[in-house]
Amino acid sequence: PHNHKVIDIKELSTSEDVYNGEVEDTHNYFVMCGENDAILSANCGETPLFSKEYCVLGSINLFKFSSVKDWNWEGLENTVSKSVRFLDNIIDKQAYPLKEFEITHKGNRKIGLGVMGWADSLIKRKIRYDSEEALIEAEKVMEFINKCATESSRKLAEEKGSFPNFDKSIFHIPIRNATVTTIAPTGSLSILASSSSGIEPVYDFITKQKRPVGEHEVIHPLYKKYKEENPNKPLPDYFVTAKEISDKYHISYELLAKVLQKLTREGIIISYQGVKGGYILARKPDQIKLSDVIYAIEGKSNISLMNCEAEKPEMCNIFSTCTIKYPLAKIQDIINNVFNDVTISEIV
Repeated sequence: PHNHKVIDIKELSTSEDVYNGEVEDTHNYFVMCGENDAILSANCGETPLFSKEYCVLGSINLFKFSSVKDWNWEGLENTVSKSVRFLDNIIDKQAYPLKEFEITHKGNRKIGLGVMGWADSLIKRKIRYDSEEALIEAEKVMEFINKCATESSRKLAEEKGSFPNFDKSIFHIPIRNATVTTIAPTGSLSILASSSSGIEPVYDFITKQKRPVGEHEVIHPLYKKYKEENPNKPLPDYFVTAKEISDKYHISYELLAKVLQKLTREGIIISYQGVKGGYILARKPDQIKLSDVIYAIEGKSNISLMNCEAEKPEMCNIFSTCTIKYPLAKIQDIINNVFNDVTISEIV
């Protein structure tokens, strides 16, 4: 119920019990990084989960399937298909700490196949990370991966049967896994694979990494190769780091991703077909109250601040012509942006 400020951190020679804390309602917390400065953080939520549920994650290194001219679509399709089967098999082979976790996980059989090495792939293809061309490529690649993964899961359903809770789900076509794809950070995985993490830009081309054995310098392989081959030439425009990407680009897509994640977590929308297919509403539009969306984005405390000219503002749904005033006008703007930028389809 209470957060505590970390005063000091020391490396110990003995082991200690570690406890996970939970902040009710909002499920996020502030990490103090100065006397008057903090970072708002939240628990990982790349895949919406029920209580006592797992999701087996895996990521494909896109760099291995990229070339200057195009993508190795055949190789990528083959890897996606094998990865879906591999992740599904893990559900049955892994050990579970409690029987309740096993029952829930095997009941929905959620997997999350994602990617890493996106920034590296763009450099290899000579495409700048924060460009319209990069967004088009991202949509094309992820739509292909999601389509292949979904088809693979459906073939597994023909072979092994759908997930046990299929009859209680919104799906109509038999499928082996309740969720198939996701985008995870891949912080540790990308280091092991010597790859850029997830879909993030390259942080820097020369970094220092600390390990128990000491500190060492890491030079990005594509940067190193270009400098060796072109010692007297400046870096091309497509060699871009996170610090060089405009704030406008960073904030808009980061904000959109966070909003979509929150709306998905609260059961308002469901991701079903990548960026282009977008999201499907979890309920009929007139059954989703605007206050539900506000709660998902801003938390319970801000609902009471709603100032609306409607007689019964609590009955306004997401497609109502709303007249919400400050301080929640920004929420309406966010909602409008979400529905403008992402394809949202009604459930028939």
